[in-house]
Amino acid sequence: MAGAPIIEIREPGRRVRRVVVDRAIEVGRECDGEVLSDEGVSRRHLRLVPSPVALSVVDLGSRNGTLLNGVPITGRAVLELGAVVRLGSTEIIMIGRADRVEPAVARRTLRAGEAAALVIPPPPAAPEVARPPSPVSRFWAQVLGTAPRRGEPLFPAYTEMRRRLPMSVWHGIRIASVLAYLALCVALFIRPAGGLFVFFKVIVPLLPILFFTAPGLWRNICPLAASNQAPRVLGFTRAFTPPDWLRRYGVVISIVLFFGITSARIALFNTSGPATGVLLSLTILNAFVAGIAFIPRYLPRSGLQRKGSYTSFSRFMLRANFRQWFAGSLTKCISSAKTIPSIWITSANVAGRKRRI
Repeated sequence: MAGAPIIEIREPGRRVRRVVVDRAIEVGRECDGEVLSDEGVSRRHLRLVPSPVALSVVDLGSRNGTLLNGVPITGRAVLELGAVVRLGSTEIIMIGRADRVEPAVARRTLRAGEAAALVIPPPPAAPEVARPPSPVSRFWAQVLGTAPRRGEPLFPAYTEMRRRLPMSVWHGIRIASVLAYLALCVALFIRPAGGLFVFFKVIVPLLPILFFTAPGLWRNICPLAASNQAPRVLGFTRAFTPPDWLRRYGVVISIVLFFGITSARIALFNTSGPATGVLLSLTILNAFVAGIAFIPRYLPRSGLQRKGSYTSFSRFMLRANFRQWFAGSLTKCISSAKTIPSIWITSANVAGRKRRI
């Protein structure tokens, strides 16, 4: 039988803390359980109720409500592994269960002769002292802004990262990226030659450079990601579970669409502005509708961000990211190559794994 559930509480202005929920506890500003200082949290906001098979959350009639994976809850809801509960500006994440320790088996008492024959192992060797970073490493850490400040963890959670730009600026940048995308779609209809030049001669060659040099920046300014996350941020997503047929045949659909668009580029998209405009319009419409219909997720699993360990450059880019945007998912993001613009979608059954169509 699994042990007690473990939650992680991320409250702005305080250190991340983990709590073993071995009994029903309340969370709020004035309660007998976990006390928060978040002004957006009610005095008795919610109750966490563990059981041998699940962990449930019950909203206690809070003033601002409780969100589970971005969806408001009423009454009782079950927390799956990785579920995010948001109350005010605080997040509670279900991260797993404690391992149950089996009682040690009693061993028989050794006689004096047997005890003398025992071989006592030597003590372990002293651990190696880590060498301090070189002056060059310290210099680049200062230049890129990856050197942690006093009291700051080496790999902070996204809620603990220092902001380089205010959230309102990131909001404006995302709105501008969506408007620029829509302007390109309109230009492909009213000025086909100019729209095709901008898309195939400027955007398509430059985007791969941005992907490889600043992936974290691209995740924050991608117009398809912005349109896909808009329903979640504005609070009108339906958050349905993707159907089984989409999870089962997603690879087949990806392959068919990939070869279909590839074969049609030279014959159609290279010379027809309206056809390219229709393709791009359907792409952003698909991203927006998917954000309304399905549960948005984002789990960074690229080579720079695997298992929460970041390189210096990726940590530098992630520090500039809009934190609340990362609570959702980059489900759609336009890509490009010299041969064909392609679309990246996140597979519905493997969160964060990108497949090309």
